Amino acid sequence: MNSVREHDELFELGAAQPTLVVTKIGLPYQRVCVLNLARDQEEVIKLSELRDRISAGELIRRRPGDPRVPPAMQTNPALDKATAMAQAHLSRICQYSERYDVSIHQAYHAVRKSRVLVGADATPPHFPSLATMYRHLEATRNGQPILCGDANKGNRTPRYGEALVQLIVSNAKAHHQKPGSRWTVASLTRYCNIQAQDSGLLPAERNISRKFVEKVIQTHLSADAEVARLLPHLRAAQKAVARYSIRVNGFLQRVEQDALHLPWRVHTSAGELRDIYLVHAIDVATGLPVGWALSVGAPTAATSFACVESILYSKKALLSALNVRMDADFYGAPGCIVFDNGPEAKNDRIGGLVRLGIEVQYCKSRHPQHKPFIERLNRALKEALETLPGCTRMDGKDGSRDPGELGDLPMPLDELERWIVRWYYEDWALRPLERLIRADFSDAGDMGATPMARYQRMELDGFSMPLPPNIDDWRRVKCELIQRTLARTTGITVDGFHFRGRHLDRLMHRFGETMVDVLIDPDDFRTVHVADGDELVALVNADVDESTPVLSFSEAKAREKAARDAALAQGASITNQLRRDLYAASEKTGKRVGKPSGAGASKEARNQVKLARAVEQARARPLEAQSAPNAASMDEFSLDQLAALPVVDRRTGEVL
Repeated sequence: MNSVREHDELFELGAAQPTLVVTKIGLPYQRVCVLNLARDQEEVIKLSELRDRISAGELIRRRPGDPRVPPAMQTNPALDKATAMAQAHLSRICQYSERYDVSIHQAYHAVRKSRVLVGADATPPHFPSLATMYRHLEATRNGQPILCGDANKGNRTPRYGEALVQLIVSNAKAHHQKPGSRWTVASLTRYCNIQAQDSGLLPAERNISRKFVEKVIQTHLSADAEVARLLPHLRAAQKAVARYSIRVNGFLQRVEQDALHLPWRVHTSAGELRDIYLVHAIDVATGLPVGWALSVGAPTAATSFACVESILYSKKALLSALNVRMDADFYGAPGCIVFDNGPEAKNDRIGGLVRLGIEVQYCKSRHPQHKPFIERLNRALKEALETLPGCTRMDGKDGSRDPGELGDLPMPLDELERWIVRWYYEDWALRPLERLIRADFSDAGDMGATPMARYQRMELDGFSMPLPPNIDDWRRVKCELIQRTLARTTGITVDGFHFRGRHLDRLMHRFGETMVDVLIDPDDFRTVHVADGDELVALVNADVDESTPVLSFSEAKAREKAARDAALAQGASITNQLRRDLYAASEKTGKRVGKPSGAGASKEARNQVKLARAVEQARARPLEAQSAPNAASMDEFSLDQLAALPVVDRRTGEVL
């Protein structure tokens, strides 16, 4: 688990040297002792304060022995798959050890032996060695990544060419990765060697190894090569996630997440909505809901990430905005999250959670026994809130009533969310659960029969809440990595949008006009982040402000296109008529009579045209009529009445 440990170093954002070093943990009342290097003295601070500062991005945790390039900074699907496989093996061994009260050594051999396939022609799949599993276990206990990735290796050159890899993949698909296949990995390796040597991909004296073939299968075809070789009627039974009673002994060791269709119609300013989904998650150890996100329409990867983010980071501000009182702010990095195979969760971005040390498990759709705790929460939620207006549920069946025909007034969407969250923490959290009561039969003492009571008792007994991941590490997992040119005038350009901001000068001074790594959130077109070593520097879309809604890049482009098409359609008839007249006039051609005029004639013509236009303007804007001067007063006027003017020197101004 990713809990705070002694010797952990905490860096302020952008600092080269640590600010705090953890010297002692496990103090009473959830305190830890840290060494403040700036003051050169030890301090005792609350663990919650430390977690809040990490959650807010003020501090970044680094641990002695961490790899030079953390897995969160590596976009490597092969590393993600290998890490997931290692975590799955280790999880099975640890569960076996705990369930049967045996050592890790004994559990390892028992689990490995149990993975032998049924059938005379079957062979056991690849399984890590005992030394490897001990290294994985030690890294997990130290809060370090199981696998460090290729970025920490010296030689990154592929051993064999891509053509040879594709040869192995095609042969594995055709012969090995089929239900009930007679081909073993060894026979597949010999066959690939013959074909590679005949085609010139390998010299005659060189052979690829069985280990390399297994690696290619795991990397390019399946992380678990055994699945494709099982008969269909055995596959679900042998690969089910929840084959035994699920028991965990710490906060967030296992979290189950699911998407639930809400049987309500809600009112919005744009009209009535019917397709409302809730993606939420539950902590198996306590039974407390730890994350949620609403989706209008079918949930997407953005909805799943929003729910995961609410698991990882503080929900205090959100609960306050919903006017929901919750004394415990329950968040942190889970050890394992169980998803179903829905499109909102089965994607490469969700698979990247393994880079944060989170094991990702999937279970088959319509197999509720694989994630029983979230399924129980789903049923209880609908049963408890089915009396709210706009509900289509009747006699335990969704869609059995029409609220419109019965005169129900649908409530707003935010009000429905408020009721859901209130029910989480004001009903479910205080409800005695049968599984918690029965769990006390094997627990040493009364751990509490309600989710809230169990949470408080575990916290009192010293169970440590996992730390949230660093903000930048989470962004590297959540966002997609692309490369773009950094320009002085346009900054970073993505899908036609220009991203600039107050950090652009710093980036130009750091990189100049060159290609840089850019992290984009496909579901938020307002900002992008440029990778500057360990730090992510934010740039803002030049076309947005504080009031701009959070739109995905595709939604923003669709709105831009719709606005452009609407503007063009509004004046299309007038523009088309102009073009017809223009082209008609363009087709009329005449011949010049006489010789072209010279420069003098052109100047004279220009002056005459100016005079003619001046006369036309005088006719268009005539002056008001002026009254004639008084004739009597003019007759009486004489120049003799005027005084003589003095005579002065024009150079000095003196009167002569």
